[in-house]
Amino acid sequence: GEGPEGIEGFSTLERIRHHIESSKASRNVTLFCAVYTYKGGIKFTDAIQDTWGERCDGILFASDESNSITGHTLIPSNSIYGFGYNGMTQRTRAILAYLYDNFLTSFDFFHICGDDTYLIVENLKEFLFDSQAWENSNKHNDRYVFAGFLYSWGSKKHEQLRHYLGGGSGYTLSAKALKAYVEGPLQVCDTSIEGPNEDVYVSNCFYNYLSTDWIDTTDDSHAQRYHQLSVDKLATFCVKGRDNNKDFMSRIIKKSINRYNVLLHNVGAMHNCKQVYGISNSSVAFHRHLSPDYLRRYEVILYRRSFIEMCEGEVL
Repeated sequence: GEGPEGIEGFSTLERIRHHIESSKASRNVTLFCAVYTYKGGIKFTDAIQDTWGERCDGILFASDESNSITGHTLIPSNSIYGFGYNGMTQRTRAILAYLYDNFLTSFDFFHICGDDTYLIVENLKEFLFDSQAWENSNKHNDRYVFAGFLYSWGSKKHEQLRHYLGGGSGYTLSAKALKAYVEGPLQVCDTSIEGPNEDVYVSNCFYNYLSTDWIDTTDDSHAQRYHQLSVDKLATFCVKGRDNNKDFMSRIIKKSINRYNVLLHNVGAMHNCKQVYGISNSSVAFHRHLSPDYLRRYEVILYRRSFIEMCEGEVL
C-alpha cells in the first residue's frame, strides 16, 4: 500500500484483482465507453488510454475540440454555458444522441462517465452479461438496463424522484435502453434545461417516461459495484478516526447506501459497518480521483503492469 490508495485500498484492490483473474462468469458482451472531458483533461484521458480504455470495445472522448493527437472528439452542445460545468446536462444529451446516431447497432452496452473515473471493464462486462436475462424477463418488454450507483436526496429535493443514478462513476445503458431513451424522453423531457446535475435529469426522464423498474447493481452480499469515490476514501469508511464523516460526499453516499438497502433489499439498518458499506469484489468503477496517477496505480495493482509497460510507445 505505498500509493495513494493506502493500505486498506491496496487490500481492496487485491481482492478485486483476484476476482478478475479467477472468475469463470461469462463476459461475452460488447461495450462502448463514452468519456466526457475537455481540452484541459488530456492528462486524464492519456491515463485512460494507457489503462482501462484499451479494454473497451470502442471509446469516445467527448470534448470541446477535436484533436487527432489526444483522441478527443468535438461533440457540439446547445448549452448557453458552452462546455462549462453548468452545461453538463445539455452536453450529456448531445453525447447520448451521438451514440445513438453512430454506434447503436454496433455494441450491446454503453457506459458514460467522466475522465476522473477508473473502469474495471471485465467486471462490468460480467455484470452486464447477467443483466441481459433481467432485461428480457419481463413479459411487457418494459425493462431496460440503466445501471449505476443509486443516490438518494431524501424528500427535500426532487420529490418526484427520490433516487437517481450518480453520474460520478457513470451509468450504463443497454442498446435497448439507449434506443428507447433517445427516441422517447430525449425528445420531450427537459429538452432545454441547464445545470450541472445531468445525472438527476437523465434519471428523472428515464423514470417518468420509460420505467420505474431499475436493476439492482449490488452483488449477492449487497456490496456496491459502482463507486462515487476513490478506493482510499471508500475503504476507510469503517476505520476508526478515518471514516470521512466530515466529508459531504461521504455522508451523502452513506445515507444513500442505507436507503438503497431498504429500497431494494427490504432490510432494515444493518449494524456491521463493513457489511453495510461493502466494496464488491466485482466492483466496476471508482470515481473522483484527484490525479491521473491514481488510474495508473490501480492498473499496476489490478493487472500487475509496470508504468514502463503502460507508457510503451508514448513520447515522454
